[in-house]
Amino acid sequence: MTEGSGGGGGNDFYLREEILRLRGQNERLEARNRELEGERDELANGFDTIEKEFETYKGAHNESSLAKQNAELQKQVNVGKHRDAFRARAKGLKAEAFDDVFGMYKPDGDPSDAAIDAAIEKGRAKYGNWAFAEDVEQKQDPEPSRTGPGPGFTRGNADRTGSAGMPYTREQLQDPSFMSRNAAAIAKNVKEAVERRRGLVPGAK
Repeated sequence: MTEGSGGGGGNDFYLREEILRLRGQNERLEARNRELEGERDELANGFDTIEKEFETYKGAHNESSLAKQNAELQKQVNVGKHRDAFRARAKGLKAEAFDDVFGMYKPDGDPSDAAIDAAIEKGRAKYGNWAFAEDVEQKQDPEPSRTGPGPGFTRGNADRTGSAGMPYTREQLQDPSFMSRNAAAIAKNVKEAVERRRGLVPGAK
């Protein structure tokens, strides 16, 4: 082995060591690069998600959507005003019947007493005592003045004053609204008419 060949062998050893070192460093850099690429992709996906959420938010809060929300809120406020006005005017209306009777109310603009009264009358005619718990003695129609059937009473009076000489016409007795308003008075008059009739017929019990 000569001196020259011995020196060349030492250089080859160091050269191989340097190659191995650089190869290991390169592998570590490639691994780190892959990690950074994964983080980049994760950030890109997160950005896409945020962008989609922003577009959704923008769509839900654009001018048209806000206008619709405002209109809906205004509608709710108006309905509340009408319901309060209706409730204040519908004396004796039961809570469980409120929505049914209120459904007959057809307002045009601001609350209207005339429209409310019309709806109340429709509700009274349709539902009667089921919907209204008012004092019928105060709300009923004025009772016609009478002094009893008297000596001129005959069965012919029935068509003019109602059955058994009561002070009501056939039309009134067939009117649901009238019957609802005057239930107590009608029951009282039926009882009185029966008692008067017993007094006119000898031996009637």
